[in-house]
Amino acid sequence: GFDDRALGLYVKAFGFDADGEVYLLAGTNLAPTGTEGTVYKIVPACDPPLPADLNGDCIVNVLDFVILSGQYLDCNRVTPGTCPL
Repeated sequence: GFDDRALGLYVKAFGFDADGEVYLLAGTNLAPTGTEGTVYKIVPACDPPLPADLNGDCIVNVLDFVILSGQYLDCNRVTPGTCPL
């Protein structure tokens, strides 16, 4: 994210998957013991964020349109009968 703050965890390892996505493994124990831990996916920060970037990849393209079109005319208003169509 954009926040410059301490993670508050001990970094155990970095890794990547077959698609090249980068991950961070961290935990509250300094020593490599226990069964707890957290895996974080490292993603690029868009600066400035683009409101129409619906999938968060820092590019407004057809993939965002697919998300929009999949929900086009959906309505989740609580009051019955207030949705158009």
